[in-house]
Amino acid sequence: NPKTDTLISGKKALHLNQYPLPSVVAAIGLKVFGGTLEFWGRFQAILFNLLTMALLVFIVRKLFSDSIAWIALAVYALSPYTLIYGQAFMSESIAIFFLFLCFHLLLPTSNHKLSQWRLIISALMFSITITGRVHFFIFYPLCLLLIFFSSVEKKVFWAVTFTLVALLLPILWYGYTYFASMRVDNVHTNIFLQL
Repeated sequence: NPKTDTLISGKKALHLNQYPLPSVVAAIGLKVFGGTLEFWGRFQAILFNLLTMALLVFIVRKLFSDSIAWIALAVYALSPYTLIYGQAFMSESIAIFFLFLCFHLLLPTSNHKLSQWRLIISALMFSITITGRVHFFIFYPLCLLLIFFSSVEKKVFWAVTFTLVALLLPILWYGYTYFASMRVDNVHTNIFLQL
């Protein structure tokens, strides 16, 4: 929780949230526009939730039809997930948005060719996703499946490239939080305290 002040070793503690992205977006909004952290935390969740809905319609239209896209949107918009987490200062909305963006980039375009740049940007979007919600790594096999069913040449090379780019941000973030929490007494993070 970014609002909590904790004293560790007699000093105000720096809590490194294991889900950094919504906190960064909220902090930027607070710094640039003022207001409260709670407002910007909820604002980012609502914004990314709405962007996810738009992306969902776009993806389902591409794969199926307009009517199925609107049905998918209605189911998503009225799901308990969306109603609860879609406006809460948590990381689900932003992670789902980047996950959908990853899938959108991996899907074939009108010329049915997956470009190398789309593949790399998609891997970066997946990297952002699993940095925010590490358990979303469960969707990694689906990404590989989309690569292997694409028209890109050297599929194994691009699957390995996708994997390396996707692991880049989580390794940097979790490596940083691990070493920061080990070296400084008043810096901690939930994920390594839970271990």
